[in-house]
Amino acid sequence: GTLGGKKKADDDGTYVVDSNASGPALPNQALIFASEKIPLVDVIAIMGRIQNVDSLADWGKLPSTETAATVMWLPRAMYKKNIRNAKFTSWPVDPATGEPIGGAELEKAEKGRISKKNAEIGDAALDAVFDTWAWGASIATPDKVEKTLSLYKNGNTLDLNELTGAASRGRAV
Repeated sequence: GTLGGKKKADDDGTYVVDSNASGPALPNQALIFASEKIPLVDVIAIMGRIQNVDSLADWGKLPSTETAATVMWLPRAMYKKNIRNAKFTSWPVDPATGEPIGGAELEKAEKGRISKKNAEIGDAALDAVFDTWAWGASIATPDKVEKTLSLYKNGNTLDLNELTGAASRGRAV
């Protein structure tokens, strides 16, 4: 897809509360004080669209770079739009077992739905992932994204405990 750049509607006025995902909630989601259930499948849908820091935005073409080329601020709403438009590349696997996150049955049940462009992804999950690197801000910067992403995503592996910990730390700021 083409890349552009809190609890409120996105620029188009939508806020997805329920993505109709099946399966369990994100493990330890209580630690990140989410006001809605965060389906594990929504997190998988997001992480299956992120390969690295450059998957989130064309950092050199963000609105903030119009003022100064080195000021690369990705607004939350632009991140959500970019992720929803991004191509789903692969279902992440557990780094300890090599098995699909959530298990093979969940992958079989949900991969077709979440692989589609503009798949429904709940805002609570998008916000939780954004908060891992935004540290309480409404914008993300490439240095924080790269550093934090490396804590829980390596290639196609996803460490859910690290992701939840990073979201918790990001919301505690």
